[in-house]
Amino acid sequence: MSCTQPPILLPPPLVFASSRRYRILSSVRTKLRLLGFAVAFVGVAFWFFGGPHFGWTKTTVEVWKVDPVTEIKFPEIEKRFIPGVDFLAACLIAGGALSALSFCAPRR
Repeated sequence: MSCTQPPILLPPPLVFASSRRYRILSSVRTKLRLLGFAVAFVGVAFWFFGGPHFGWTKTTVEVWKVDPVTEIKFPEIEKRFIPGVDFLAACLIAGGALSALSFCAPRR
């Protein structure tokens, strides 16, 4: 009585970057450009959905409250991060720098 063993499944062979199917995302230039776009996009989205503030970035906000006894308004400072145009500019410059760095990478 012979015992048959199931076939051994091996992982697929390594695919080198020079193959045509995987060449699109294998180049350093493309990766740097996509990373630059992602940094700029995430920065703009964070600025926009964090409350687009056209001034400088704020880390504290003044909130006016009313004293329940005397009914006098007084300012109270809350710690809150509100991204401003300097945050937006920094993200766009960082994304642009990564994309510009892609032109320094060698072509294949």
